[in-house]
Amino acid sequence: MRHLEFSGKAALVLIVLAALAACGGGGNGVAPVVVPTAAPTATPSPGATPAPTPTPAPTPTPAPTATATPAPTATPQALTVSPSPLEFNATGFTLPFVASENGYTGTLTASSTDCSGIATFTPASAPGPSASIGVTSVAAGTCHIVVGDTNGQSATETVVVTTTSGVINGRRR
Repeated sequence: MRHLEFSGKAALVLIVLAALAACGGGGNGVAPVVVPTAAPTATPSPGATPAPTPTPAPTPTPAPTATATPAPTATPQALTVSPSPLEFNATGFTLPFVASENGYTGTLTASSTDCSGIATFTPASAPGPSASIGVTSVAAGTCHIVVGDTNGQSATETVVVTTTSGVINGRRR
C-alpha cells in the first residue's frame, strides 16, 4: 500500500469533496424528499378501565317555605232589625226585636236618645251575628232604638206605644 501525502490545501479540498459527496450523492441539484411517518399509537392493555370524567355534584333545590293561608272570613252583611216597627197597645208589656248581621261576630250595641219615659230596653249590647233585645212599654209615644256594630253600620227600630183610656158615662133613657 502506498501512502500519499497531501499539502494542507489539498487535504482541505479532499475533505470538503468527501463531505459533499456524502450529502447529496449525485449532485443533481434536487433536494431529497423526506416523508414523515405516523407516530405509533398506544394500545390500552386488556382489562384497563379508563378513569371516569368527574361530574359536578347537583346543587340541592331549597325546600319551599310554607306560607300560612288565613281562614276565610265571612263578609258582614247589612245590619237589620225585625219586626219593625215594634208596636204596643198598652203599657207595662215587653216585646222582643232581633238585630242581625250575617257574618258579623263583633258586639252589637243598642242606644236611644228619645225613648226615655216611653220605653226601656235590655240588653244594651250583645254579641253578633244576632241579638234579641227586649223592649218594655212605659207610656204612650214613639221613639227609636239604634243598633250599631263596630264596622259603622246601624239599623233603627221604631217603637210605638199607644194607650186607650177613657171613661164611659152613660145614662139610661
